[in-house]
Formats: sequence, structure tokens, C-alpha cells
Amino acid sequence: EGDGRVVWVDNVHVLRKRGAVSRLLEGLLERGVDVSFVSSTDGCITQIARGGVQVVVTNIGRSRADSGLILIELLRQSGFSGGILVHSKSARADPQLSQACLECGATGVLSEEQAEDEVLEALRA
Repeated sequence: EGDGRVVWVDNVHVLRKRGAVSRLLEGLLERGVDVSFVSSTDGCITQIARGGVQVVVTNIGRSRADSGLILIELLRQSGFSGGILVHSKSARADPQLSQACLECGATGVLSEEQAEDEVLEALRA
């Protein structure tokens, strides 16, 4: 399936300790998806400026939701037309936070069970 390019915005050291995320990443890599990790908005914008990014995945936690929502808005304002997906237990658990993500320009909040397929679908869009 491969050739997709995803930028994942999150704390990489914490990310690797999350079992569900590790399984998701392994599945994407097995399917040939190129996943780059960045830990900041600046890092994400830099990757996009280099070209070839099709999908951005970001984590939005309750305590720092504003920074994640700002990232989504910045991506849309800068003209990024690819998929912006939110991988967040907080957003899945809180309908208001999930709605705020969508209103800021996210294309979806990843489900726990279907996240891999949802990322692959966004790459095909």
C-alpha cells in the first residue's frame, strides 16, 4: 500500500510507551507508510514546508488542548490541505473537545479500534 507520508506531532519518548500507539505505528510501518516524528508546532510546520506530507496526526490532551487546537488552525491557515487527524483519549472521551478539533480544521478524531485504517484512508484521500 505504502508511499504515504505522515508527520506525527507528540512527545516521542512518551509516545513509544503507549501500547496502542506502538501497535498503530508498527502497523503503519508494515504497510510502507513513512512516519516522521516531531515534538512541536515548529517541527511540524518545517516538515510540511519541505513537502510531501499528506497527513498530520497530533495528540491533544485536556491540559494542553489549546496548543493542539492552535496547531490545527495554523496548518489550515497556512494552506495545508492534507488530512489532520487527532489521536487522543481525551478527545475521544470528551465530545466538546472532539467537536472543537473538527471546528478548527481536523478531518477526524481517530478511534481506538480503527486508527490504522483511518490513517490509511486519509492517505488515500
